[in-house]
Amino acid sequence: MIYLGIIISVFLQSTLSTIPIIIPILVYYFIFSKKMNAFGMALVSGIFIDIFLLNPIGATSLFLTIILFIISLYSKKFEIQTPIFLVLITFISTLIYSFLFSPDSSFQKAIFNIALALLILNIIKFWKKKNIHFTSLVK
Repeated sequence: MIYLGIIISVFLQSTLSTIPIIIPILVYYFIFSKKMNAFGMALVSGIFIDIFLLNPIGATSLFLTIILFIISLYSKKFEIQTPIFLVLITFISTLIYSFLFSPDSSFQKAIFNIALALLILNIIKFWKKKNIHFTSLVK
């Protein structure tokens, strides 16, 4: 299920829009599943995004991997599954990514990703109410 979400987000980000929708998907996957294969997903998806957008290969991969690494460092000191942390890390990382790779309307892209992040958070809360575990969907 997560692989399908990654493939769709890579396709949408590299063909239809410049909004980095891969960021909230990878961040939420890493935070809620606590699996280290998120780093591999960040590398592979970043390489595909760079290839499709004709960016220098590895730039997006490096950025996504650094974001996940920073989150893993903060996970030892802070509670990272709170909505405020999720919104802040999504906003800041989207703002930096948009500024570095496509500087036009960076703030609007960050606001859109906050809305996407809150939508993903509500879906995860709904799944928890229905006893559908997020980790069972990402196998």
